[in-house]
Amino acid sequence: MQRSFFPSCFSLSFLLNILLIMGTSSNNVYVSLNETNRDGVSEMFKEFLEVHNRTYVNDPEEYGRRLDIFKKSLARHAKLNAREKELKGTAVYGVNQFSDWTPQEFREFLRRGSRNDLGLKLTNNLQNTVQEECFKHTCVSLKLNAPAPPNRQDWNKKGKVTTVKNQGECGSCWAFTATECIETQWAIANNPLTKLSVQEFISCSTNNKGCKGGNTFQAFVWLQGQNYTLAPDSEFPYEDRETTCKTNLLKEKGAKISCGCLLFNKTEDPNMKQLVGLHGPLAVNVDATMWHDYLGGIIQHHCTDTDINHAVQITGYDFNEHISYWIVRNSWGSSFGDNGYLYIKMGDNLCGVADSPTFVII
Repeated sequence: MQRSFFPSCFSLSFLLNILLIMGTSSNNVYVSLNETNRDGVSEMFKEFLEVHNRTYVNDPEEYGRRLDIFKKSLARHAKLNAREKELKGTAVYGVNQFSDWTPQEFREFLRRGSRNDLGLKLTNNLQNTVQEECFKHTCVSLKLNAPAPPNRQDWNKKGKVTTVKNQGECGSCWAFTATECIETQWAIANNPLTKLSVQEFISCSTNNKGCKGGNTFQAFVWLQGQNYTLAPDSEFPYEDRETTCKTNLLKEKGAKISCGCLLFNKTEDPNMKQLVGLHGPLAVNVDATMWHDYLGGIIQHHCTDTDINHAVQITGYDFNEHISYWIVRNSWGSSFGDNGYLYIKMGDNLCGVADSPTFVII
């Protein structure tokens, strides 16, 4: 069945935004939004405030500042969509929960999360040890030596992926991605699909920095090295902040991993598709700077790979008549992108998606 790349729910703000984009050239859109469509923009902004529960409604100075940022976002959306149309792409950009943030504020939000300074630059000896430990496992070596992965794979459609979550203000993308990979592998290993504790990684993983950032591979190393289990979320729920570690849960119940594994590559190694297709999801570090305005469709033209600042989970891959693409689960809630998901063209390391992917073995 052909995948639809438009948002599943059209709000008034989205429809107005599309009308503005269709009726205005990229060169004069900012003038148009300020002068001829002032009332429409004000209505869009009011709906935005209500949908996203902004608290500055009664602060005239902040309201005016955010409205100006919102207008600039609409102008940026129009330019991105016009360029996407010229390039015959499918990605759509428009109003989302970040539309009253400046690009600088969005980058600062990203920098709270994924930390490449926490152990990804490993020595050659340690790299070889990790590779040997991971790839000696029969379950992985057999799959990597299989003739070919399936043409399509979607672990979510197979019922092996939990619902999309929202990390909130905490810089915890690394912990969400680590947890989600374990959840899916636990389910693939014939256990019930269980929502596991992101908070355990944030509050207990001593080789990461909680809400100030972390690294998915380091989270796996901590869980495996201490022989701990990842508790059910019901026992240690997410609080969007750092809390005291519940040490009594660390060996009581939950999911246990045999190995956390890291692919040492900067290009999209064929092993990535092989692993996703036959073994399960990958955790990847990405440059999400250009995701500020994303609504849906396949990202293939507007993405950078110069600032690795976020962690996400590849849950599958697919193709249409023109493009093969990764299916990517984010941790910004189901209102972002396509019900919390993005799609990224395969093969070109777009958004830095091939930067040190990791996976787990149960």
